[in-house]
Formats: sequence, C-alpha cells, structure tokens
Amino acid sequence: ACSVAAGIDWLGHKTRQMPVLIVDEESGRHRLFDRMGKIIRGLGLDDDLPIYSTVMAGFDLRNDDYIEKLKNIIKANGAGLVVIDALADTAPGADENLVKDMMPLMVNLRRLAEELDITIVLIHHNTKGNGSAYRGSSAIAGAVALLVSVQSEGTDSLVKFEIVKSWDVEPRTFYATAEWDALDDSFKLISTTQSNSNQLSKPESIVLTYIGDNGTATASDIKANVTGCTPNTARNALYQLATMGLVEKRNSSVGGRGIQAVYGLSPSGQAIYDQIKSGVFL
Repeated sequence: ACSVAAGIDWLGHKTRQMPVLIVDEESGRHRLFDRMGKIIRGLGLDDDLPIYSTVMAGFDLRNDDYIEKLKNIIKANGAGLVVIDALADTAPGADENLVKDMMPLMVNLRRLAEELDITIVLIHHNTKGNGSAYRGSSAIAGAVALLVSVQSEGTDSLVKFEIVKSWDVEPRTFYATAEWDALDDSFKLISTTQSNSNQLSKPESIVLTYIGDNGTATASDIKANVTGCTPNTARNALYQLATMGLVEKRNSSVGGRGIQAVYGLSPSGQAIYDQIKSGVFL
C-alpha cells in the first residue's frame, strides 16, 4: 500500500502511483497506524502519502447498502487500490467454508472493482500448518484474478510469496527478508534470492547459465543446445526456473497460439548467474 501510494517499486515490481484505501476490520486504529508508521519510516517516505482508512466500521460486504457505502468512500478519496483486512471480518456470521455464504461477497467485490476500475486486495488467512492452502470455500479462489500465498516461519525473517493462481502471469515464487530497526522504530521488506540460490538442481543451474550466457532463449533453443542433461530434463528445468521467478518471458506475458515464449533472466536470476560466473555459487 505504501509503495503504491508513493509510486515506488515493491520488491522489484513496478507500481503505478495512486491513492490507497485500507478497509481495516481486524487490527484496530492503534495497531494499524503503528504498523503503517513503521513501514513508512522503513521506506524513508514522508507521512503525507495519499493513504486513507476506515477502521472497524462494521462492513458486511454481502450487503448492497454496505457496498454502496464503500463505493462512496472510494470515490471520495479517489482510491485506485483498496486493501481489505481481513476477508472473513467483512462477512460477519458467514461460514467461510460454504459457497453460498462467500459467493455474494466475492461477486459484490468483483463488480465493484470492474465498475470503478480499481484493484482490490483481500487479506485472508491460510490454513494453519498447511503451507499455501488458503482457508475456506473454493468460491474465494475461484473469484480472484490473482492468489498469492504469503508464508513465514515465526522466528525466521525470510518471507515467501507464492503465486498460486493468476489469470495474467505465470505462477512463480519470490522471496523477501523482513527487517526491523528498533532504533528508528521501522520495518521494511528487502527482495532476496536467499532461498532459491541454495536450491537449484544441476539441470536448473545449467539452463540458467545457458540463458545468462546467451541473453535470451526459447524452450526449443534450450532443448537443442544445452548439454549436461537430456532435452526433456532441460525443458522441465526451464519451467521450474520460471516458477521460481528466476527466468521470465521477454516477448509476452501471456503468450499465444503459434508464438514461442522467449525467456531471459529476471533480476533474481541475474544475481544467481553472476554468482555462478564468479565462482561464488557452486
């Protein structure tokens, strides 16, 4: 939210500057403002960002009257990004495991996003102890254009972002390190390749090096020219590197019939390639 409000990159991803509305139905005013302050200081930003909020307003977003109320708040503040925390709290009394209870909320939010041409981010909780599995009805995942699982161990600063579902980009995983500064009372996330750099298989390392040496490559190029593993193994390694976020399509984000995808190294992949060439990463 802070990166979008300021128009700065978020973990290496470009953003488009726009006002942001946070619909907080979980944290409360004190905790929300404390957390936002830490993030703003961590990013080195001023506190006059166009970030607006409603706190514990009791929204029931299955109800058309509440949707109309939210719409008016969004329009009054010119918000292009709306963050709702948390999904279950905006459907009081609903059973989040039942399609009939969750579908009205998801349909209302989808229509609101389309009508106002905005992006709505829903914060929802994973099932405890089950990795990226989200909690509740299949209607939740079915209604969203992008589903990202955020995972972190309680005592670990490494944060894993896994794109579980997307209409427009390939599923992949990327990582960040969480940093707290007690002196400045600040918090920030820093993009990292820490987890991936120690987990490449030999075929993945070979394919990543081939793409780095040549700038770009198609799957056919890799199958025909990579040595050290079979063509099919090399192709599978390419797709695994794409899932890990170490290579990315250069000619199209969605592809098309008859169009061969051209792959190049992502910034994270380039960092590992540089380590391989310098002999740091073996």
